[in-house]
Amino acid sequence: MRLSSLLLSAISTVIATLSLEIGCRLVGYDFGRQAYLMKRVPIFYRLPTVPVGEVFFRRQGPDHWVGKVLSTGPVPEAYRHEPDLDVTYDGLGFRNPDALDDWDIVVVGDSFTELGNLPYEELFTTRLGSLVRRRVKNLGVSSTGPLTHIFYLERYGRSRSTKSALLVFYEGNDVIDLTREQDDLDRYRGTGIRPRRDLRPQTSFLAALYRMLFRRPPAVAPWAAAFDWRNAEFVAAGRSVPVSVLETAPGRRNLSWGQRNLLEQAVARWGETARRLRLHPWLVYMPCKRRVLHSHLRFRKNAARAIVNWRPTDLPDAMRCLAANNRIGFIDVTPALIEETKHGRLTYNAVWDPHLNGRGARVVAEEMARALTQAGQGAGADVGSAARGSCW
Repeated sequence: MRLSSLLLSAISTVIATLSLEIGCRLVGYDFGRQAYLMKRVPIFYRLPTVPVGEVFFRRQGPDHWVGKVLSTGPVPEAYRHEPDLDVTYDGLGFRNPDALDDWDIVVVGDSFTELGNLPYEELFTTRLGSLVRRRVKNLGVSSTGPLTHIFYLERYGRSRSTKSALLVFYEGNDVIDLTREQDDLDRYRGTGIRPRRDLRPQTSFLAALYRMLFRRPPAVAPWAAAFDWRNAEFVAAGRSVPVSVLETAPGRRNLSWGQRNLLEQAVARWGETARRLRLHPWLVYMPCKRRVLHSHLRFRKNAARAIVNWRPTDLPDAMRCLAANNRIGFIDVTPALIEETKHGRLTYNAVWDPHLNGRGARVVAEEMARALTQAGQGAGADVGSAARGSCW
């Protein structure tokens, strides 16, 4: 009798467990709570997930997030005085007011254009609009590269009044992003398979039960533990500030033949696309923190040798040459950022986050405004005929 009761209890448990497993899978219950956890991450640090074009992505929109952006990272104590930021994104997932339906200038780029760590009024695109008294549309999205930016220009960049298109090229990772995007395009055109970034919920009750019973979560998030973030000191004007220096830029000799070819094609396509849309094309060179702080860094023992031994490369010269070859106006904001640095003013976030701070965004806006004003109040770049010399 007792054995029969135990057997009946075991059968009931198995049936109940299988029912839960099937039911949870059918309703799509996410034991990993991915959607909930993703909402806690600042929009700036999320991958864009809405498929557009052949292999490209944009952000969801409209969207809204309130909180401390930099403090969500691995060194929250470095930003203990950070105020809450109220960030909104328009219906297409870009940092523009919903009412912006006509604009004079469009600026396209990656995270250095989006700058989701800053309030809207401090973006260099917003400041640029005030300085040149023109309406500016921001098409900046993190984790995107030049091919995505060309697509953004074509799909979202032109309005009735648009005259100028500025592509912000970030030397820290745009060559890598360009290579990845071309690989995705080649794979899609050969197989029909495009990359996926949609969240895939963990709907298995049994898998969730196993994790709860037998797997312990790490004491520290692996991605945070992998880095010792404070690897240098910014020394200038009699003061020293701990900083993270994590990215460098390649030079001409560091680029493979394939990378050079991709850069040539991308810059040419940018110019051709802008002119087809009857826009004046510009290329804005955005340096990484390592280049701007080069003469004002004292490295700590934990700094990687590649970071310590890096010296300013000639990539800006190559990009300037490519712009000239394709009749594209060129703006290098590096000298203006270096000049600010000489006075002891840090233009990048100090620890872990590599992006511009509010001061850096202001310097970039002023340099862009100066170049556009010299060209005729943002009317466009008059660079004459193309000079077809080799840039390598």
